[in-house]
Amino acid sequence: MAMRMIDRIKALQERNQKSGVGSFSGGDIFFKFTEGTHHIRLVGEWVTIKSHWIGPSTYNKALLFDEDEFKGENPLKRSVTCSNFDTQTEMTVEHGKETCALCALNEAAFSLLRDKRLSEEQRQSLKDIMSSARPNERYFFLCIDRDNPEIEEGRNGFKIIEFPKSLMEQWSLLVQEHDDTDCISDENGVDWVITKKKDGAKTKYTISYATSGRNIKQTPLTEEELAYERPDIRKIMGKQADMADIYSRMLDEYRDMLDDAGYKPPVSEKEGESQGSGNGQPSASRKAASAPKDDDNFDDENVPF
Repeated sequence: MAMRMIDRIKALQERNQKSGVGSFSGGDIFFKFTEGTHHIRLVGEWVTIKSHWIGPSTYNKALLFDEDEFKGENPLKRSVTCSNFDTQTEMTVEHGKETCALCALNEAAFSLLRDKRLSEEQRQSLKDIMSSARPNERYFFLCIDRDNPEIEEGRNGFKIIEFPKSLMEQWSLLVQEHDDTDCISDENGVDWVITKKKDGAKTKYTISYATSGRNIKQTPLTEEELAYERPDIRKIMGKQADMADIYSRMLDEYRDMLDDAGYKPPVSEKEGESQGSGNGQPSASRKAASAPKDDDNFDDENVPF
């Protein structure tokens, strides 16, 4: 396990350098970061999921869907798991006709960028589409929330915690610096102190080992904690989106881009269901809109997942 963790950390760092939610028996199992300090016991190996944030936000420079698609009785989810990503192997795969429509749109925009006749405005528009359609890695652990271990009244349990990219990078460096590959094991794991702080428009996270005096505080799981039911992160967070539905509800100009690139959407999983707007009616408008562009200084914590 020690070598596997080090290998995974190194692979994660290499990817970041290059690139610059199953069944469970109930309870509120999602850890929610609030501003301030949190005391956390991480458990087991982390899970990487690739997803696309497609909802309206200042992060997305190009809105790929009418905002009405995220409302009503059949709303789109604002974050969808990439259908080109195998959550079991954590590898990107190709599915032929079932290729992710969002990844295909990203690739189509990239191909169009090769045209040297494009104006600077056209080039920026294509870059905005790529930014809005690209997949992003998300990192999940099981944890015990030392400050609030309950998942429902009278019952403690494991929660699912998501690490933003910058927090994952800090944690990975700490593990390597201390050569501490057992830091999240049941028997020899440790507690962590995580702080979330607003810094103007940005959110900053810091992480450190919990200590007892000058020593790192080792916290083997108790018999009670070992008996907690363990949510299956891959099943809970890894359900893939219906790409036929995603494709059919895109704004026209982006579907046209996909059609021109030869994209073939798969058959919808929702047989007999409407694939129009979230209200079951065609969108009132399918004109492309641009999100505010005053967030050029965002960091990864401002990505809305």
